[in-house]
Amino acid sequence: MAPKKDKTSFKKKNRYRTRNWEEYNQSLVIRGSITFWFDEEAIQKWYSVERTGKPG
Repeated sequence: MAPKKDKTSFKKKNRYRTRNWEEYNQSLVIRGSITFWFDEEAIQKWYSVERTGKPG
């Protein structure tokens, strides 16, 4: 027996045209931007003065 064909209809995708490339490119840069906030206590604990003797 041959498998049945799916008879569901597919909605055609809308096409959008970018007209303002400068604004579009800037929005991509902003979207990829990540900001990290560190408090002073975290910065102080960042570097360890103890030697573990292990590499890395």
